[in-house]
Amino acid sequence: MIDCPMDLNFQPFETTSLFMSVIIVAFLLHNGTSNYFKGIMLILCYLIVSASFYVHTDPAPIGENNQFTADP
Repeated sequence: MIDCPMDLNFQPFETTSLFMSVIIVAFLLHNGTSNYFKGIMLILCYLIVSASFYVHTDPAPIGENNQFTADP
């Protein structure tokens, strides 16, 4: 886990899901009020996004075998 590179090179899936969640939240709360139905909709959107990240696998970059070793 420590040898894993952490950069800001987001895949299209992460970028699209972030963009869509911002649009959904802005659309639901654009008038500054909320109710129980809007809250339930936001919780369901959160569950859908978290479930999609759970089952999504990123494709391996070209030319890499996607294995991290701890050899110095």
